[in-house]
Amino acid sequence: MNETFHGDCDLLLALACSAILAAATFIGAAGLNNAQWIWTSEQTTSGGVPTLAPSGQWRGFRLDFVTESGKTPACTTITMSADNWYTLWYNGEVIGATADDDSWEASHSYIVAATNGLNVIAVNVFNDGGPAGLIGEVIVEYTDGSFQIFWTSDLLWKTLPSPTPDNFYMPSFDDSQWVAATNYGLNGAQPWGTIPVLPMLGNGLNLSQWIWTNEEPSTSVAAPIGTRVFRKTVVPDEGRVPVCAKMLMAADNEYAVYVNGELIGQQTQVTFNNLDSWDTAFPLSAFNLNPTSNVFAVAATNTAAQAGLIGAIMMIYSNGVKEPSDFIVTDDTWKTAVYNPPITEQPSTDDSQWPNAVELGGWGVSPWGDIIVPTY
Repeated sequence: MNETFHGDCDLLLALACSAILAAATFIGAAGLNNAQWIWTSEQTTSGGVPTLAPSGQWRGFRLDFVTESGKTPACTTITMSADNWYTLWYNGEVIGATADDDSWEASHSYIVAATNGLNVIAVNVFNDGGPAGLIGEVIVEYTDGSFQIFWTSDLLWKTLPSPTPDNFYMPSFDDSQWVAATNYGLNGAQPWGTIPVLPMLGNGLNLSQWIWTNEEPSTSVAAPIGTRVFRKTVVPDEGRVPVCAKMLMAADNEYAVYVNGELIGQQTQVTFNNLDSWDTAFPLSAFNLNPTSNVFAVAATNTAAQAGLIGAIMMIYSNGVKEPSDFIVTDDTWKTAVYNPPITEQPSTDDSQWPNAVELGGWGVSPWGDIIVPTY
C-alpha cells in the first residue's frame, strides 16, 4: 500500500497544529501501525499466529516503486524490523543491517537521499528458528512538503519461497517471477507484539546543550522577557551536497525555525495533554538547502522566568556517506543576538561579531528534565 499526503491540519492535532504544514505533514503519518508483518507462504500458523518458518535460511524481499512525476524527491526514510536479522539495500547500495536474534524487538530507521524515478528497496532476512517476519515502511519526502508511504504488505512487496538468489538487490534484477509476500498481521500481531519506532534524532539530542544568551548565565537566573535569535552556519565538506535536513527543536517558551531565511516551523506556548510546549522536541524537515553554506536560525521567545533552547540537526547528503559532522547540536558555538526581524534570520546578515551562546546544561538538566523525543 502507498499513500500520498499533503498539508492538512487534521494530521497535526496531536501537535496542536503548531508547526507549519509543509514541514509537519511528515510527522502525522510516521510509525508502523499500518504495516503488515510479511513472509513467504512457507510459514505455518496456529490459530492465525505464525509458528514456524524454514530455519537457518535467508529469504529475499523487494519493493519496486516510481516517484511521482512533476515532483522532486528529497529524502527517503526506511524503517525496518525483521525476525531474526536482515541486510537492507537501497537501489543496490547497502544502507543498514542487524545481526542479533532479538534485534526485531525494536525497529531501525535509515535516511538516504531520494532517487528520482525507479527505486528498489531490497531486504535479505535470516530466520534463526521459529516464526519469521519482516515489517517496515518507506517514506519518500518531496521538496513541496508532500510524501509517499509504502508499508510492508502483500500489495507491493515480492518474495520467493526459496533461498535468496545472488544480486537480487540490484535494480536491474529481474523479479518478474517473484510472487507477492504473505501477510501475517499488522504491527501488534502475535507472536511479535507491537514493535516500537525509536527516535531517529534522539542520540543527537542527547549530545545537545540547552543554550541561551549571556543574559542568563545559569538556570538559576531568570532571563529577560523577549525574543533572542540563535544562528548556526553549516558549510558542507567539498564534494558533499546536502539534500535535506532533519531537525528536533524545543524552547522555553516559544520558537520559530528559519533555514536560509525561510520559515520552516514554529511552536507557540501552549499546554497540550498537561505538557508545556518545551516538554516535547518537535521534528521538522527542510529541503531549501544550498550546496555551499546553510544558515539555521531559531528565534526563541522567553515569556517568563528561565529561558532555553535545545535542538539537533541531521544533514542528509547526496552521496549517502555519513560523517560525525552530519549531526549539528545546540552548544556554545551558536551565535546569538536580540531578535531584529527580518535581518537576524537572513543568511546574508554578518553574525561574526555576535557573541556566542551560553551552555546551560545537557538534555535532562533542571528545570526542563527529560523532554519527550518523538519517533520522527
